[in-house]
Amino acid sequence: MRDLMSSALFSYNSSKVSTIIVNNVNVKTNLKKSNLINCSKSYLNNSLISLYGGVDDNIADLIFKKVLFTKSTSKNKELTLLINSPGGSVTAGLKIMDSLNYVKMRNNTVCLALAASMGAFLLASGTRNYRQAFLNSRIMIHQPLGGAFGDSLGVEIQANEILYFKLVLSGYLSDFCQKPLSQVLVDTDRDYFMSSKQASNYGLIDKILK
Repeated sequence: MRDLMSSALFSYNSSKVSTIIVNNVNVKTNLKKSNLINCSKSYLNNSLISLYGGVDDNIADLIFKKVLFTKSTSKNKELTLLINSPGGSVTAGLKIMDSLNYVKMRNNTVCLALAASMGAFLLASGTRNYRQAFLNSRIMIHQPLGGAFGDSLGVEIQANEILYFKLVLSGYLSDFCQKPLSQVLVDTDRDYFMSSKQASNYGLIDKILK
């Protein structure tokens, strides 16, 4: 179980004061062992999935395992991805999206404060009519960032890969937001910051929570 979902671990000592490790934060509690086990089951069976901080391979792997675990154990037919992220790795973000699509469950997405770059992409990738953001959230879209170094051939290969991901992500955003690809390419040429209302008008979200 610990290998499957490492964000919730429990330890006990003779004084019955236990430490719960949730998302790498130690929390002291006087709950009995049986209550901690019930808490663990409740946490693991919960359909809430957190994406807090940067999008990288580690968080993508944790979300992938949590999604598969929830699919196999939960009676819920939906997942809720809570997002407060400045973005990060394109490949890690696509892994998260593919994982959520693979299980064929309704994907509710919620922006809690910031959804930028890949965070905004994942927010928009949720099931239409179930993409939400809190009133004072900020949402930002842009083209993939990257650099190239080495000999001329190596630079060309890396530049082509950046262009590939730019077209892939823009194509998805065009579908998510129901906007022409040409407009998305123009809008993402530079950082495009939006309020929750602007994001709703753009088609990145469907509802503002207030």
